[in-house]
Amino acid sequence: MSATANSALVEVQRELAEFADDPLGFVMCAYPWGRGDLAGEAGPRTHQRKFLNDLGEHLRNPLTRYKPFRKAKSSGHGIGKTTEFAWITHWALSTFEDTKVILMAGTGDQLKTKTQPECAKWFRLGFNAEMFEVNVTSIKVLEPPHQLLRPSRLLASRRSR
Repeated sequence: MSATANSALVEVQRELAEFADDPLGFVMCAYPWGRGDLAGEAGPRTHQRKFLNDLGEHLRNPLTRYKPFRKAKSSGHGIGKTTEFAWITHWALSTFEDTKVILMAGTGDQLKTKTQPECAKWFRLGFNAEMFEVNVTSIKVLEPPHQLLRPSRLLASRRSR
C-alpha cells in the first residue's frame, strides 16, 4: 500500500524521521523497557547496542551513508542476533517510506519457528504496533485512518522516563 502525502502513516514517519539514522535511539524509545514483558530489562545488551550504534554511525557518515552496511556476527545460540534483526526491521519499516526488508533464515522451519515469532514479538511490543499486520511470511504496514495513535504523545512519554 503506497502512502499518500496526507496519510497517517506519512505523518508518523515524519515524526519518526529523527530516528532515520539512529536505530539505537529508536530501539530505546520504541519498547517499554522495564515494564510488562520487558520487566527487568533496561534495553539492548552491550553487543547489541554496539551493533545498532555502528549501523547509525554508518548512516550518519556522508562517506558511507549510501553504501551497504556489512557486519558479520558469529556466535552461539541465544545471544540475541534474531532480536537485532527484528529491531532493525521494525526501525526500517517505521522510519522510511516504502521500505522493503527481506529477512532470511537457514531453513523454512527456522524462519517459521524462530525468526518470524521474534519479529512478531517486537512489532507487538513496539509503541506503534497498530501500524503493522504481522503474518508468518510478511509484515504489512496498515493505515487505519481513525485508530492510529499519535507517536508524538507516545514517544514523549517514553523519553520522559
